[in-house]
This record gives sequence, structure tokens and C-alpha cells, in this order.
Amino acid sequence: MPRSIDKIRATLPGGELGAYTISGFTATMFDMLGIALDDVTATVRSAASDDDVAAYVREHARPDGIKAWHAYVLAREPRNGNRVEAIAAYPFLADRPDLRLSLDVLEEDDRQTFRGEHDVMAQDRASVAREATIQLQPRPYFPAPVEEDISNHQRVGGRVLAKSDQHLAIATGPSSFAIIERRTLDHDPDLHEHVRIRLEAGQGHVVRAAESDQKAT
Repeated sequence: MPRSIDKIRATLPGGELGAYTISGFTATMFDMLGIALDDVTATVRSAASDDDVAAYVREHARPDGIKAWHAYVLAREPRNGNRVEAIAAYPFLADRPDLRLSLDVLEEDDRQTFRGEHDVMAQDRASVAREATIQLQPRPYFPAPVEEDISNHQRVGGRVLAKSDQHLAIATGPSSFAIIERRTLDHDPDLHEHVRIRLEAGQGHVVRAAESDQKAT
């Protein structure tokens, strides 16, 4: 479900579906659930989180739809079980006999496809963290940040400290800030603007400057 929600969100204005398609798993799933794709798209557009979309699906799925989908997807293998054709489509399967179900194969394919992008994102995020750390310090110190996952926090608010192509940092306290992916925001805040943002799972981290890690520069 989260993967399908992401793909549908990418079809909305400002999104980029890229090489992905809605046909296939996503279309089949909602067809089996008995929910029109247009209705799901409208729900994704207005939903505050993936949980809202999941709640809509549970409420509107036909009585036997979820059970039927689970039975289908937990038996589905790529290329209808033809391993030779599957390896031709996903060469990494030659070294991964443990990956049998289509869901597992798609997850690994995503991981390999976007591995380089994730590395770039990590470097970009580190750059924003350094800049935000400098701005927060009233003294000439450069602390080593300590990260804390805040993906379970529903909202975060504060002043925008630093921005890059992919991330921004928001002050959440005298010595802490949250790093947010800019693509998850519905508008692009200016530097020093005070914002309040609702987060979804995995979208934010608080970075705290530990006093014991500070070193004079």
C-alpha cells in the first residue's frame, strides 16, 4: 500500500512518476478491493498522511476484497513464476534465490535503483546539518550532532535555519533542529520563516548538539 500511495502521489501536480506506472500491482490491487482509482487519487490528494489513505481503503473496500488481495499478492511471483524470464528482467535475481515473491523483488529493485540517489541525499542532508549547527551556536563551536528519529512526531515547528536543493533545517529548540526533505512539503518556506509542518513516517530527524562533543574551532 505505501508504495502505491507514493506512486499515486507522484501523479499529482508537482509530482514525477518517472519510470513507474499505475497499471500493474497498483491498479490490480484497487480493482480487487473494489475501489475506483480516481477515488483513491482524490483521497491521496486530500489526505494528511498515509494513515488517512489506509483508513479510507479499509472503510471502502468490499468485504472480501482485502482477503482476496492478500491471497493474490502472497502467491504472486514475477513473470508468473518463470524464473528465467524473471532473471532476464531483474538480473540481481541470479544471485538472490531467496527472493521469490513479486513484492520482495520490487522492493529490492527499488533499493538498487535508488541506492545512488540515497547516497546523494545523505550527503546533502549532512551539509544542511552543518550549516544549521553553525547558525544555532552563539559561540565559536562546531558540535557533533546526535540524531533522533522523529518520524512518529505528527508536527514540528520553528524557524528555517538552512536550505539546500533537497533538505531544510528547522530550529526546534535552543540547540536542536529538524531536517526535513523538501519534496514532502506543500510549499517552499524562506530562510528564517517560521513554519509548522506535519510529518509522515521517516520524513524527519532531530539533530541535537551534545555539549560533551563540542570542540573549539
